[in-house]
Amino acid sequence: MKHLFLAVLVCIASTGTLSAQNNNRNSMDSSMKASDKKFATEAAEAGLAEVEMGKLGQNQGSSAKVKEYGRMMEKDHRKANDELQELAGKNNITLPSTLPSAMQNKHDALMKKSGQDFDRAFMKQMIEDHKKVITLFENEEKNGQNEQLRTWARKTLPTLRQHLEHAQKIYDDLDK
Repeated sequence: MKHLFLAVLVCIASTGTLSAQNNNRNSMDSSMKASDKKFATEAAEAGLAEVEMGKLGQNQGSSAKVKEYGRMMEKDHRKANDELQELAGKNNITLPSTLPSAMQNKHDALMKKSGQDFDRAFMKQMIEDHKKVITLFENEEKNGQNEQLRTWARKTLPTLRQHLEHAQKIYDDLDK
């Protein structure tokens, strides 16, 4: 009888532990709000686009500054993409691995340009893209529900702002 009582207590304790583990999993899943998943997806798309645009800038830029900016874009955004991919894996988010058609179309349109025409169009696109992505990251930093994504957005913002400032300077200097 004593053994049966102990066995029942062990079963009850085990059930409580499993229930607590399931509750922790459920709270982690519920902490990943749709807005956080949307941010992660949009940030991944933008990051993929910047890596591809960086390669394009290196290959087609006529200015040394444009080529160097392209190298910086590829390196920095590849690093950020890797960090985001790691966070997504921890939070069961599947990120896109290809560019959305609108971003691919911008890339393809730039591929048709050359010389200073390419340099100006490329840098103008970098300015526009970084303004949009900074707004996206600022919104996540302020309103995101997932602390890991908020922290990543906060940590990434200074680099994005630096990219924008650098792009604006290069663009302004192209006409001189």
